[in-house]
Amino acid sequence: MNAPHRLQLQLRESRVEFTAERLELLTVVGHIYKPFVVGDFEHALPDLNTVRDGVGWHFSINGREMNCSRFDFALREIEDIIARCLLRARKDCLPLHAGAVLSATNQIVLVIGPSGSGKTTTSLELVRRGMSYLTDEFAAIDKATTCIFPFPRSATRKFAGPIPEGENLVIPQEQDYRSHYLPRNRTSLSPQDLSHCSLIFSRHDQTADPCVTPLSSAQVCARMMPSVFGFEGREQDHWPTISQLATHATAIDFRFRDASTDLNLALRELGLAA
Repeated sequence: MNAPHRLQLQLRESRVEFTAERLELLTVVGHIYKPFVVGDFEHALPDLNTVRDGVGWHFSINGREMNCSRFDFALREIEDIIARCLLRARKDCLPLHAGAVLSATNQIVLVIGPSGSGKTTTSLELVRRGMSYLTDEFAAIDKATTCIFPFPRSATRKFAGPIPEGENLVIPQEQDYRSHYLPRNRTSLSPQDLSHCSLIFSRHDQTADPCVTPLSSAQVCARMMPSVFGFEGREQDHWPTISQLATHATAIDFRFRDASTDLNLALRELGLAA
């Protein structure tokens, strides 16, 4: 058995820097850490050791031992544990307040603002309040997704109501949906708007189990918002444009706000607070 490869995690200038011998681990673990490091989360970062043997991958994370025959399965286990550590820490560190509820279903929320203005934090808070949630379909479709909050996979679940523990959460970032939804003529939101924009697809009542058959982004959107879009089964060239999405969107604009802005105030301004 090879010697363990220890992954050292350090926070420097609000970013996580890694030093390790296994580049595969750096790629995936860094993919998860970076979007969620806001402030001091050192107490939430787990110790990670990996050993490659003739059978598969052996991991020790915060003292928890596990063995996986396939590397991709092992990475999922790592993601799950890291996400849980960060979720526990973030619950105590969010600068936003709870209490608001979206007033309508089948609704898209666009969170717009410059880098560092709290868009992702706001998106996570909206989901945490049960206002909205996403499936992890984008994670498989858009490899460049930058904000993934994974939980242990559920083999069969019909999506309805707020996302509970045990499901997957993905907040697609600009580079994901620009390539899918932005029309060539750019008739709606400008590239500047899109460059710092997050999408949340709100709760939906009916959808097929996404684990059974791989779905395109268009099918995911159609099944999540059947009363808004009628394009299920169309090819990529006929996916909804950002203009169509924005037509049905509620915008929370953080252009002139900072990360500590009271989300309830923003929602009240939009008439969405309870």
